[in-house]
Amino acid sequence: MTFSEIIGHEHSIAILRNVIRRDRVHHAWLFAGIPGIGRRTVALAFAQALNCLEDVGDAGACGRCSSCKKIEEGMHPDVLVVGSDRSESVIKVDTVRASILKFVSLRRFEGRYRVVIIVDAERFHPSAANALLKTLEEPPPGTIFVLTAANLNALLPTIRSRCQKIYFRPLGVAETASFLRARGISAERAEVLARVGDGSLGRALDLDDEDLEARRRLGRAISDVVLRRGDPLKLAESLSGTKAQTGDLLTVAGEIIGEAAALVVGARPSGRCADLADTVMDVANAFSFSSLDALYGLVDTLRGANQLNVPSLVILERLFAGLTGVSS
Repeated sequence: MTFSEIIGHEHSIAILRNVIRRDRVHHAWLFAGIPGIGRRTVALAFAQALNCLEDVGDAGACGRCSSCKKIEEGMHPDVLVVGSDRSESVIKVDTVRASILKFVSLRRFEGRYRVVIIVDAERFHPSAANALLKTLEEPPPGTIFVLTAANLNALLPTIRSRCQKIYFRPLGVAETASFLRARGISAERAEVLARVGDGSLGRALDLDDEDLEARRRLGRAISDVVLRRGDPLKLAESLSGTKAQTGDLLTVAGEIIGEAAALVVGARPSGRCADLADTVMDVANAFSFSSLDALYGLVDTLRGANQLNVPSLVILERLFAGLTGVSS
């Protein structure tokens, strides 16, 4: 996908186009923004623009030449993508030494630039980050590093300081919905997915009927608990599942509480829980702002417990106990 095909991020892409046009490409970049926003996609488009065999001006890359096609297919010998496997929670020092450092030590095969894209670089183990520092500061000629990260504070300051930073803004609801409609999704569903995606096209695309139904079930359960019309223990049991499923439910619970807090203080909700508007209103009517703040803290605590493999049922029971125990 070339620059011209990417949805949104016009400001970020304009910066990259400008440095290519002026032949002032910095050797290390840090693309920052929420997960699923398109940082990796723009990084690959940047690699295409740097190595395109056609003269296409500000378009960046033609998308048709052998170089562009190889990059898109992950087959270009001078473009390396590290960290795409998000099931690996840490990028280890062995990966830096055996993959990245070995790659940049080789001569370029066919590209004008050798490009290393490191996805979710905040997953660097400290020893891995330190192993990369010298090369990141003074890479071999013609080598460009592009790091993507959602949490800049999780990166070593020495890594951050060596990179030119570009901040990717969340996509607007209209932009996301338009893209989804173009893919054949109904206007009503596209609007819901765009709002639930909350600026992340990746998140909106990943949501399926099962995810939306899980949100609705949690919303109904929270309303039932808050309005005292259901047994919290039975509701927790009906929702308990895998670690990943529980993590998703806690994310939604945090969003509901956050939207309810906005209503309580008279602010405008973001709309990310537009599909759960009734539940948000029930929670807002049941709690004071200080109680909602405490509930948000509880959700954060439960996220940590989930990472420590505390059983799903126990986590959800604690969540629903909080919803019955601190209401005003």
